[in-house]
Amino acid sequence: MKNPARIRRKKEHPTDQQNIVLYAEVYAVTQQMFENAQRGDWHSLTSQETGRQNILKRVRTPGKNQRMDKEAAERQAELIRKTLSIDNQIKTLVVQKMRGLRQDLDLGKKIVQAYGPHT
Repeated sequence: MKNPARIRRKKEHPTDQQNIVLYAEVYAVTQQMFENAQRGDWHSLTSQETGRQNILKRVRTPGKNQRMDKEAAERQAELIRKTLSIDNQIKTLVVQKMRGLRQDLDLGKKIVQAYGPHT
């Protein structure tokens, strides 16, 4: 008799509809991430990105001979487009924040050079 712990279970793949639900979850999380970026809540944004990556790991990639239902494919594509659009907006906010941080760091270095380190 085989050891039950050693039996490999076949990985279950989500159906088209389940994939759409997963992409809708990704979209919703991405919207929340954008709201956090607008508020400057970078800690929440980064933890949500981790959650979003975990959702994406569950998405099924169709094999060579598998076809999605046309309606499902269109809905999935729409969710992906919306998600990518918001991602670009988040990226813009992150770049702006990083530019500001870089300027603050440069200013700090100039102050230290001008007045010496605080002891």
